[in-house]
Amino acid sequence: METINFSDLDIAPLASTLGRTLETIYRPATGRVIPSETQVTSILPEEGVGAEALPGLWQEIVERSTRLAEPTMLGHMDTAPHPVAALTDCVVSALNNNLLFRELSPFASQIEEGLIEAFAQRLGLPVSSTGTFCSGGSIANLTALFVACGGFENNQEMIRNYLPGLPYCYTNGSPYNEGDGVRMAMEVGADLWHMNNFAGPSMALKVPEYRTTFSMIALHFSRDMPGGMIVVGPDGNRFADEKRKTSHGKVYESGRWASMSTPCPMHMIVDHALFSSGPLYDKEPRSGWNTMVDRYDWSDDNRAELANGWIKSRGTIAALAPAIGLDARTLVDTVNRWNEHCEKEEDFDFGRTQMLVPIAEPPFYALELSPSMLNTQGGPRRNGNGQIVRPDGTPVPRLYSAGELGSIYSYLYQGTGNIGECLSFGRISGRNAASEKPWAKGG
Repeated sequence: METINFSDLDIAPLASTLGRTLETIYRPATGRVIPSETQVTSILPEEGVGAEALPGLWQEIVERSTRLAEPTMLGHMDTAPHPVAALTDCVVSALNNNLLFRELSPFASQIEEGLIEAFAQRLGLPVSSTGTFCSGGSIANLTALFVACGGFENNQEMIRNYLPGLPYCYTNGSPYNEGDGVRMAMEVGADLWHMNNFAGPSMALKVPEYRTTFSMIALHFSRDMPGGMIVVGPDGNRFADEKRKTSHGKVYESGRWASMSTPCPMHMIVDHALFSSGPLYDKEPRSGWNTMVDRYDWSDDNRAELANGWIKSRGTIAALAPAIGLDARTLVDTVNRWNEHCEKEEDFDFGRTQMLVPIAEPPFYALELSPSMLNTQGGPRRNGNGQIVRPDGTPVPRLYSAGELGSIYSYLYQGTGNIGECLSFGRISGRNAASEKPWAKGG
């Protein structure tokens, strides 16, 4: 694909001509306000004529268009935009931000939210009211609503209320899914289902400066690092095989799938051999919000993160324990027990087989870990037609859903990040929503 270098285009003369053209539009017309219809001779020329043809094209557009700004024009529906609005639209069109995601249009999203809040107050609507701006016409004549706005993985209150055993949890995906769809569905009487299902938990680093988690290389089942590493819970003891492969946080035990244990707070303990072997975080942009969007540049030697306070360090395990709120005697015993297992080349507690390396070389380091997840699956219950239903099973009129908001998966991994479900129910719900008959006027 050819790359276009816009800096090669001399915009200043065109902008001056555009300004004179706009002045013409807002002056009283010397000819017909509504021009006679004439055939456009060349809609798609065989060859492009270049930017130098724009002034002539603009003049032709003005001469052959209805002059809504003319004082004698009695418009039926459409009115002329204010000149200030027209000028601002030039800037907005050049930037071409859309409102699909806040990260794609941070300024415009805040403007939209602020205006919707102001309109809601003027209309006496509840403070929780939300909405979106549309251009009017057929776009505003909604026949149905389609809800596909993500889960509640960034709403800590919902996490505590609905996800079993988690006092808190943070996502490695979008930081903007805050359960809005769940709240809106509840307000119209929708039933909820699968609120306890989520793609997690795993263990990852979460720091205040960033909204999503950092995946630690040493904890990944397919990656090894030289040096010693264990993870301990709030009592200073290990609680699991740190390198165990999970199905997005689900582990198979005693004939059933269950969530991996993540007693909070958790700490990863490493020695200097591991700390100095390379970055603890894989910043290659493969997946996850931090690697793909925020793009935090983790230092090659981990020293910047140590200076930030994300990593704690002491000369001995006994000195490290109180720095992270643990009992020194317990943590020392835990590390000594792990080192004994490494000497015998067998983890007698949890059967870990990877990185059986003692924690031996000082100084020693600790990182506080958090439960982490990809996304949640709970939300408004839907039927086979994609309709959101009430507790008695009857559909909420003209309300449909797709994707992870009210996923069909009750306690299983949702498969390819809900993509299959988004495609199937996007099609089902979209077709059924489009087949709804429009509301009667005044209805």
